[in-house]
Amino acid sequence: MKKKKSMQNIELEAINLAEAFNSCFRKYGYPLFKRHTLKDSKWWQYFFRAADMYSNLPDWNAYIWVACQFEKHGKRWPTQMSGQEAFDTFQEYKHRFINEENPDHAVARKLMNTQKYIMDWSVRTGSDMSLFLDDRLNLFALQRRMVDPSYFTVSKKYRRLDEKVKYEIMNIEEYMVRRASVLRNDRIKNKMKELLGEDYG
Repeated sequence: MKKKKSMQNIELEAINLAEAFNSCFRKYGYPLFKRHTLKDSKWWQYFFRAADMYSNLPDWNAYIWVACQFEKHGKRWPTQMSGQEAFDTFQEYKHRFINEENPDHAVARKLMNTQKYIMDWSVRTGSDMSLFLDDRLNLFALQRRMVDPSYFTVSKKYRRLDEKVKYEIMNIEEYMVRRASVLRNDRIKNKMKELLGEDYG
């Protein structure tokens, strides 16, 4: 019997579900929630319930789960992300998305994209990469999710930022969940140690 996921991992999968849901829902209207208020919204319980019920499946992938629902039924609501119909839809439609990355690959891809963004900024501005978080425009890009913030959950310099600035990027719960997604895979963790050097921590 497969070991049940920890509360932190369930929260991470719930956040992944919510982000995937917002991406799919944009076709039908404005997002139902913002990332930084997700856990305070009325919709959080439905994403958490779906993650708690199904994220232990061997072929689980939050993006594929949501994509299947929208692919078959069109417009969906967070309340429809769990239940027998949602499960059956996943089983019926998941083959259409078999090339989707597994969660660890998705995290690695996001981290590498952020690293490339930092390197491009460094070349463009002539600044050292270690000064990335000193630039107001870069902080704004993180707040607007033009840059994925997971990269900085293992950065000492990020932790020393003003509390208000950090909260505008990620609240403490999201920070911990995203940090866990980086640290749970040894290859990803070791790569981040290599990239960040003394700033890793």
